[in-house]
Order: sequence, then structure tokens, then C-alpha cells
Amino acid sequence: MAIFRKLRVFRRESEDLAMTVMRYGCGSMFVWFGMDQWSRPVAWLGWLPGPVNAVTPAPGLLVAAAGVLAFSVGIALIAGLRLRTLSLIAVGLLVAANVSGGVSDATVRDGAACGGLLSIFLHANERHPRPLGTETIAVICTVYILLLLVSGLAFLRAG
Repeated sequence: MAIFRKLRVFRRESEDLAMTVMRYGCGSMFVWFGMDQWSRPVAWLGWLPGPVNAVTPAPGLLVAAAGVLAFSVGIALIAGLRLRTLSLIAVGLLVAANVSGGVSDATVRDGAACGGLLSIFLHANERHPRPLGTETIAVICTVYILLLLVSGLAFLRAG
């Protein structure tokens, strides 16, 4: 426990415990998926849409590069680096995965993860020296709600 006191990871004055847990959870998800894509890119080729496979000379390399990006984002989220920017990049990765892979039960999981990442973004924005304005935050939250609505309807329609 002494190491946690030195790192100030779980102290209320350094950061809310809920956001620390959210960062660790979302970051761990990206680290795991990133390592898996990086180490086993062939297993992930099925998630690429047909046109991408057709025009990409090395689709396995594309998957491995996406894995490196996901791994890096995960490590940065866990470390608490550039949370405002990286949480939005992480949302973009999840949206891209759902667009390329189609609607499935993973869409529900990724929608929930996007909500967690959005909460990390909002928390980091409040503490940023130049926080985004209320209108911008309202647009980001509205887009998230629309994303949930459209993906939920697409999932129900596909099922």
C-alpha cells in the first residue's frame, strides 16, 4: 500500500477515485485488444470490411498498426496523459471498429465504453486550463446519444 500513497493514485485530492477506476478499466480494455491485434493480426482480419481487404496490400499490417495505436491509447489512459484528447481518440477507434465490423452485440459493449470515455473526457475538460465551452460539450454529448440511438436501432433491426 505504501506505493499507492507515494504515487497518489487513489487520493481524493489528486483525482476522483471513480475517474481513476474508469481510466484503468477503459485503458485496460484498449491495452488488451491492442496487444491481441498486434500479436495476432490474422485473427482480426474478419473485422475488416471486404472493400478494405480488397484495396489494402497488407491488411494484416493495417490490423497490427491499429493494435499498436489501441495499445498506446490504453497505456496513456491508464497513465492519465492527455486525457481530453486521448479519450476522444479512443471513442473514434471504437466507432471505427463498429462501422467497419458491422452491428453486433459488441456494439452494445462499445457504446457503453464510449460512455465511460466520454465521462473521462468531461472530467478532464473541467480541469483543463482552457475548457471547451458549454455549446461544444452539448454537441459532443448529443452526438453520443445519437450514436447510441442509431446503433441500438440498427442492432434491433439486424436481430
